Amino acid sequence: MPRGVKGKRESAKLNLSIENSNKPTEIYEINSKISESLSKLKKSTKKLEKEWIAPAGVSVHTYTVSRERVKTADGKVVREWEYAKLKAEKAIFLSSEDEHKKISQVHLGKTFDEEYRIASKGIYLRNKISHATRLLRDAEELIAEAMKILE
Repeated sequence: MPRGVKGKRESAKLNLSIENSNKPTEIYEINSKISESLSKLKKSTKKLEKEWIAPAGVSVHTYTVSRERVKTADGKVVREWEYAKLKAEKAIFLSSEDEHKKISQVHLGKTFDEEYRIASKGIYLRNKISHATRLLRDAEELIAEAMKILE
């Protein structure tokens, strides 16, 4: 028995005191990691605010345009170009001809032009955000469940 402790009941009280309690240090560590992760998530989200993100139901389509050109008096040469357009399920884009009209597709020009790259990146970001959102919803539910257990 430790010094100054007399009897089994005093020993039990000493061992069951808060000072001798096993602390939930693992929960503290996890809580700290979650807080750090949330801080990083806020910074990443702020960066996304500077990007164009495609709305749901929007996709990029490429198509080939062929033009016959006369090369010489001997024959023709066929030239092909790949073009791209941004297409939406509903008319959501602003028309360049009528500011009050909405359209469902926007021609982006040739594939790999700047507009094409922005549109493709916007779709990629939308998909990343959608996946991250599903994971965060799952995490939110798990944290809520853990909180109920600890109440």
